[in-house]
Amino acid sequence: MLALRNWTRRCFSVQLFENSADAVEDIRTGSRIAVGGYGSCGVPENSLRALHTLGTYHHTVFTATSGLAGWGLDPLLKAKQIRRLVTSYPGSNASFQRMYHDGEVELVVIPSGSLSARMYAGGAGIPAIYTKTGVGTIIEEGNFPIKYMPGGRGVEIFSAAKEKRRFRNKDHILEEAITVDFALVKAWKADTMGNLVFRRTAANFNTVMAQCARVTIAEVEEIVPHGQLDPDDIHVPAVYVHRLYKGEFYEKPIEHVTFVSRHSPALSHDPLKPAKLKIARRAARELEDGMTVHLGVGIPGLVAQYIDPSLNVMLHSESGALGIGKYPQAGTEDPDIVNTGREACSLLPMASCFSSNDAMDMLRGGHLDISIVSGFQVSQRGDLANWLIPGKYSNGVGGSMDVIAGEESRIIVTMLHNTEGKPKILKECSLPLTGQKCIDLLITEMGVFDFNREDTLVLTEIAKGVQLSALKEATGCSFLVASDLKPMPS
Repeated sequence: MLALRNWTRRCFSVQLFENSADAVEDIRTGSRIAVGGYGSCGVPENSLRALHTLGTYHHTVFTATSGLAGWGLDPLLKAKQIRRLVTSYPGSNASFQRMYHDGEVELVVIPSGSLSARMYAGGAGIPAIYTKTGVGTIIEEGNFPIKYMPGGRGVEIFSAAKEKRRFRNKDHILEEAITVDFALVKAWKADTMGNLVFRRTAANFNTVMAQCARVTIAEVEEIVPHGQLDPDDIHVPAVYVHRLYKGEFYEKPIEHVTFVSRHSPALSHDPLKPAKLKIARRAARELEDGMTVHLGVGIPGLVAQYIDPSLNVMLHSESGALGIGKYPQAGTEDPDIVNTGREACSLLPMASCFSSNDAMDMLRGGHLDISIVSGFQVSQRGDLANWLIPGKYSNGVGGSMDVIAGEESRIIVTMLHNTEGKPKILKECSLPLTGQKCIDLLITEMGVFDFNREDTLVLTEIAKGVQLSALKEATGCSFLVASDLKPMPS
């Protein structure tokens, strides 16, 4: 009976701490640490400040996004306390970019869905998973530069190739489960037993990170006596939480804020804005009543502003929401509500919020009608490249490969036709692929192309004022012209 009592006490008691410094005090140099959050939403900022002050080094950190300059993980990166960053989206942090290319920090890029699923597997005692995400890409084949030599003189460590196996006539790659020594997570409320409740999209990756850790340290905005939380409202049961404290103070910044007036989008100054908005308006016309639709980063994020208000369309976000709305009006932004692009947004009355792991399951499982993503390059057979330019820093793969893995969903790519006068529609993609033969429809400012007719690239709509000869000259491959070619709606 003694062994049973010890086991029960270990699993169903949480240590309450007065402050963040005491909660992280025993995180030693070289620890494997999972850090919750999506962009700057749901980030355990007090624990990270305390870990920075603690001054331990050579950590391997698992996180969805690296966040903002001067905040969150950034001070630890600048202080070289992090040896290896394992993430799906390292972001555009200039200091991290320099450190990575100078060989001062290692970078492992994992698709968002694989990251969350591998953490889920680690917490569930599953040693590995097979997934379609990343098949036929650098994720499967390896040779991604994890570590550069000092001063950027060549690559010291490359990623390894993945084992591949065929299930149901489809190729899948093997991904090992992730477990960590510590998880730093941030919730909205907790009770004194350690049950956690999140608010809106702040659940994101925090839930699976709490599950895969030997020690989970949760900071919250409010702690209530046990019994005050409705059991149906609890997102992470106390069995996964080992240490708990109320955060000293919260900045809760928003990574990207775009406001709209009551009449039209007030987007950032961009000479290409008219073309991007034109593409977004056209993409919105593909949406029909009752659809569930994923919007990716970039031009796809603008589509929400142009959806016919009479349609009942549910927009999906990797941050963990179904029912994303438009950008907020000034003064109504909420740091706990962000979209896939880590932008402040609104929620529709019928919206639901959940973990990013659930959000990625919806993508990979093909539960959505349409996924709209951006592109760097597209091939005439429907290959997509949209995350990596060799020799340049990559903001990360995000969930793009998980989108492609959802074979039941229709994939629409929105992108500018050319970049700096160079065609982006090519016979073969020259950039590393996101997915092979995965695109159903391509929309640029010059026209609309269908990949499902004649098993090749077919122009179905041409923009007003664009001559067919000019469009052919701007395209890096041949294409067919539909017999029922239509003008592209403005």
